[in-house]
Amino acid sequence: MAIYISMQNNIFDHFRRQQHFRTELKNVDTLFFQIQFDSYGAYLEVVDKKGSAVEVSYLNYNGAMRQVLRLSEQIKERNSFLIDWEKPSDQLYLSEYDYLIEQLRNCTNVVDKEMRPLRFAEGQGQVQLLLRPVVKADGTTSEDLLDSKTVLWYESALEEDFLMLNEMFILANQQIIEVEPLGGSFLSLPYFNTRINRTELPVFLSLFFSNVNNVALQYEDYTVAFKEDYVVARPSLIFEKIDVDDSLIMRVGQTLPNMGVEVLDQFELYRYAEINELERSINVKMIEREPIESIVQHIHKLLRKHEPKKKGRGGSSVIVEEEMFIIPKDTAANFIYNELPELLVNYQIFGAEKLKSYKINTTPPALKMNLSHGIDFFEGEVTLDFGSEQMNLFDVLNQYNKNRYVLLSDGSHALVNEKYMRRLERLFKKKGKKAQISFFDMPIVEEIIDEKVSREAFQKPREFYSGLNDLAKKRKKKPKVKATLRPYQEQGFKWLSYLNDYKLGGCLADDMGLGKTLQTITLLAELYSTKKKHKPTLIVMPKSLLYNWQREVEKFAPQLSTYIFYGNDR
Repeated sequence: MAIYISMQNNIFDHFRRQQHFRTELKNVDTLFFQIQFDSYGAYLEVVDKKGSAVEVSYLNYNGAMRQVLRLSEQIKERNSFLIDWEKPSDQLYLSEYDYLIEQLRNCTNVVDKEMRPLRFAEGQGQVQLLLRPVVKADGTTSEDLLDSKTVLWYESALEEDFLMLNEMFILANQQIIEVEPLGGSFLSLPYFNTRINRTELPVFLSLFFSNVNNVALQYEDYTVAFKEDYVVARPSLIFEKIDVDDSLIMRVGQTLPNMGVEVLDQFELYRYAEINELERSINVKMIEREPIESIVQHIHKLLRKHEPKKKGRGGSSVIVEEEMFIIPKDTAANFIYNELPELLVNYQIFGAEKLKSYKINTTPPALKMNLSHGIDFFEGEVTLDFGSEQMNLFDVLNQYNKNRYVLLSDGSHALVNEKYMRRLERLFKKKGKKAQISFFDMPIVEEIIDEKVSREAFQKPREFYSGLNDLAKKRKKKPKVKATLRPYQEQGFKWLSYLNDYKLGGCLADDMGLGKTLQTITLLAELYSTKKKHKPTLIVMPKSLLYNWQREVEKFAPQLSTYIFYGNDR
C-alpha cells in the first residue's frame, strides 16, 4: 500500500500544472495555425487573422487549440536552453515534432501561407517515382535519357505539385494527406526530380531506395520486389599511378555489380537495385560489405610477404595511409606476379593499364566461341580475348601450364586465375584443330561467358532443345500414307522430322514389330511431298530385308519410287 501511494504521488507531481501567469500576453479572438516553409522544411506558426505572428497563452483557449498552444509553448521553453547553429531554434519544425500534426487534425483553424484553410484528407495517398523516356523536340523518345519525377497518387489522380510536412504527411491542394512513412530522408525527395542517363539507373535507384521508403516505382513494364537476401560488395584494387621513383600507388575499395569503384566511396548506400532487363524486374537487396580496415590489413599482409629481406629489424618499406598504399618497385613487382592472379578471383581490378611499366596485363580474358552442334555436343573455334589480342584456347592453356602466365604479342604478361584456367581445361576437349564441349556442360559455360556471347553461341541449341521439349504438344500434318499411325508412331514420326529439320541424326529404337519401318516411310513421304528437288535417300539393311522394305514402301507410300542396289551386277 505504501508503494502504491508513493507512485500515485509521483504521477500527480509529474502532471501537476506549474503556476505561472503571463499577464503581458493578450488574448487574440481569432487565431490561426499557419503552416509555412523554409529551407529546413515545414514549420508551424501562430498568427492572427491578418497573418501576423502573435504570442499568446494557452490558458486563454480551450479544446484542441489549447492543446496545440500548450505543446508549442513547452517546446519553445525547452528550446530556449538550446543553441542550434544550423537552423532557427524558435521554429516549430513539423519533422521534429510530428505529434503536433496529430493535434492539428482536431483543429479547424489550420491555414497555409496565403491564409487559405487547410483540411485533413480522408484515407491515404501514395508517393510514386515515375521514370519516363525523354521526349525530344521532334516528338520521338530518347533511347538514352530518362525523366524522373516524384508524384502523389490520391483518390485515383496524380498530383505533381505537393510539399512534404514530415515523413508521413503531405500538403497538396489545400489538403493534408497521410502517406506511408517515407523515412528520415524524406526532404531529399525533390532531388529525384531530375534527368538521368539509362546507364546511371542502377546507381540512381540504389540511391533512391537507400534514402526513401514506401515509394512505388513506375518504370515501363518492370516489376519491383524487395528481397531479404543480400548483395555482397566485392573488394577492389585500384592502381592509381606509377610514381617518379617507379613506386606503385594503389588503394583498396569495394564495388557493387554494374557500378564503378567510386560509388560506395561517394554515397552512403545500404540498398542495391538489381536491374534484370531480360525478366523486366528490379530486385532491391540489402548491401553487405566487409569493413574496409579488414581489406587493408589483408593486402598489407600480402605485400609484406614480398618485401626484400633486410638485415636487422627494419620497418616495412610499404607506406600505408588509410586505404592507400605506396609500394616500392621490387615489392610491387613480386606482389603483382605472385598474388594478383589469385586475388582476381575475389577482387575487382581497376586501373590495370597503369601497370604497363611492369609488363603486366590484368584484363580478365573473355571467352569467345564460334560453335556448331551435334546431338549432345558443341564443336568449333574457342579463343580467349585479352583486350589487345585473341589467342586460341589451347595455345593459352599450353603457355599457362608452362609459365603460369600468358605471353602476349606486345611482350606483356597476361595474369590469369588458375581456377579459371583449370575449369576451361576440364570443359573443353581438343578434337583436331577444334574444341569440343558436352551439351550437358553448357550451363557451366554460360556462367563464365558474357551474356551477349552466350546468346550468340547457344541461340540455335537453345531453340532446338526448347522445341524438343514442346514437341509432344505440337500438332503436325501427316503426309500422304495409306496407314493410320498409332499415337507412339505419330510421336516417332514427329521426332524424326524435327531432327531432320535441324540436320541432325537420331536412333529410333522401338522394339521389333512396333512399326519402325512405317515411321521411316512416313518421314520419307513428307520429304518428297514438296516440289523442292531432293536427292535420293539411301536405306542400308541386311539383304534378307531388301524386298520386304520394297513391298512396305509400295504398300504405304506408292507415290515413292524405289530401286534395289544389290548383287554382282550393281
